[in-house]
Amino acid sequence: TCDVLLLESTYGNREHPHNDKREDLGEIVKEVAKRKGTLVIPAFAVERTQEILYLLEELLRNDDIPKLPVFIDSPMAVRATRLFREYHEYYDEETKALVAQGERVLAYKNLHLCESVQESKSVLRTPAPKIVISASGMATGGRILHHLKNYLPDPKNHVLVVGYQSVGTRGWRLITGDEEIKIFGDWVPVKAGVSKLEGFSGHADHTEIMKWCDGFSEPPKTTYLVHGEPDSLQAQAEALKNRGWNVVVPEYGQTVGIS
Repeated sequence: TCDVLLLESTYGNREHPHNDKREDLGEIVKEVAKRKGTLVIPAFAVERTQEILYLLEELLRNDDIPKLPVFIDSPMAVRATRLFREYHEYYDEETKALVAQGERVLAYKNLHLCESVQESKSVLRTPAPKIVISASGMATGGRILHHLKNYLPDPKNHVLVVGYQSVGTRGWRLITGDEEIKIFGDWVPVKAGVSKLEGFSGHADHTEIMKWCDGFSEPPKTTYLVHGEPDSLQAQAEALKNRGWNVVVPEYGQTVGIS
């Protein structure tokens, strides 16, 4: 039996789409390259950046996209990428097979890892078309802010959002269609294209959460829902209550004693 369950509800009110994210990414890269623009991707430094890079490598390996320079501009993402390169024993079977064939993973020719400030500044001096992947993933801070400030005002460029965006963050404002974004105290016009590429979330959707909950032979005595916007939390709570579960959506800052 389970006395207390803490359950995430990030996608408690919706399902993940079943799109081909590699194909969708390829189409966006080709469009940006055609108009000689810069593709800016705000991405979480660990795992998400490396997943995007892996997909770009697959597209390049199959000649599905042009060979554009790719900049990873985040010290944490650079260090994480080097670690991902090193520990082959943790790769999945598909990636192990690529390495066995002599393919370099997360290390193709046109990749630039920007760790120092000088390396970061070199991104702007490199002519387009090019791809810039930088943190933070929700554009709340980090080097991505410099790139957004430089590239948002030009309609040749494109910002591709590849992760969950909390309400109120710059990333959320971009995908909800704000015409200008405040960066470093200045209002920056959003003239570049903006889109969200689905299919990258590390969080379960509503159906996956409910399927996981099916594993309980009897409901937990109390389930506290966390990590979700209010509408997601409420939808998840209702679904579980309909199964007879005792569900609590805590208030912000609420303290609960567990005996």
